[in-house]
Amino acid sequence: MFTMDEFIIAVFCCVDDLLEEITQGKPIRQKGFAPALADSEVITMEIVAEYQGIDTDQAIWRYFGFLVNTGHQTEKAID
Repeated sequence: MFTMDEFIIAVFCCVDDLLEEITQGKPIRQKGFAPALADSEVITMEIVAEYQGIDTDQAIWRYFGFLVNTGHQTEKAID
């Protein structure tokens, strides 16, 4: 059985590998500001949150707040 930290790492590794394969290394976002988090990090957060039963963006940011300290506009709007 995985600890939650091990689960998050395992999900990230799978997502990162699959995203690289699907996108063939091309960025998903073409325009806009430089993202604070990689696409694979955001997708991992969404998958782990779903697994944990976390269903709002605010709750996801709170859960991963220890990990994400980006100063991004969305984070400021949640506080």
